[in-house]
Amino acid sequence: MVFPGTDTTGQEMQAWLGAGWAKTGTEPRNGIEYYMTNTVFVYPDALIREFPGYAADDRNSTAPWKGRGWLLGDNGTEDRPVVDGNTEAAGNADIHFIQQLIPGLQKKFGVSDKNVFVTGHSWGGDMAAVMTCYLGKDVGGSAPVAANKPYWFYDQTTVVDANLTGVPIACPTHGTPVWTWFGNDDEHFAGPERDDADLVGEKPAGYYGRMQYKFWKFDRFGDPAASPNCKDGPLVIDSSNPSDVGSSKTHKQTSVVAQGCPNASIVRLTSYDKDYSGNGDTPGHYPPDYFGREVAGWFNSLATSN
Repeated sequence: MVFPGTDTTGQEMQAWLGAGWAKTGTEPRNGIEYYMTNTVFVYPDALIREFPGYAADDRNSTAPWKGRGWLLGDNGTEDRPVVDGNTEAAGNADIHFIQQLIPGLQKKFGVSDKNVFVTGHSWGGDMAAVMTCYLGKDVGGSAPVAANKPYWFYDQTTVVDANLTGVPIACPTHGTPVWTWFGNDDEHFAGPERDDADLVGEKPAGYYGRMQYKFWKFDRFGDPAASPNCKDGPLVIDSSNPSDVGSSKTHKQTSVVAQGCPNASIVRLTSYDKDYSGNGDTPGHYPPDYFGREVAGWFNSLATSN
């Protein structure tokens, strides 16, 4: 299941992330579908709705922003403390919808839990992360890309600082493998990410991705102080584009995986530099060209026989 981002339909998401964003030339950038055969892909549409507290396109307007987006649960309000009813993306309707949709699709197509995989970009990455926690059962794997900092997992009535100081809410289940992807040069989050990182002396590049990774490790493995052998080990992936092989050009990325931890849960993080060959004004916010290849390969490796 692939969750579309802000104001993006499922059809648009399929044409972009599913099929690939630069399929011309001698070395096309294929989407995730190219690498996963015998697979049912689902791209759900988010509803068009108003989000109280999100600014409208017209800066002179006091009306809330209206468009396609996902409700992210009880704690879906990023700006804290919550004031004047500006609940932003708080609400459970979409979670309940996906909780019914996925089992229904499994029954229709005969798919086991371990062969269900989720991903999504930007606001869709938020939703992929939220559903990884709140689906109510473990599935095969999850790969959110370019999601926000994980405020959705912290009680918005008590955790009100920008860097989410406090204990997150525990997920009901803890077994779904998670691979977080986040850009080192994400233009969409650049200002807030830099401000938040400066408050705690963190490196701004990729900070929100590291916050997500930290949450998943805490949720899966508990307090790191109680598990001194649970450390980040290198995860080697090939981040060179096929068309760049002749010039030996490789785009920088750092990938890690939690190792030596108390259980067998899989938690990964890839922090990537700009490596996007499609169109758009925020290339650092988009997935790298090797995203479809690598994530599909990982999902395939986790799949089991029904």
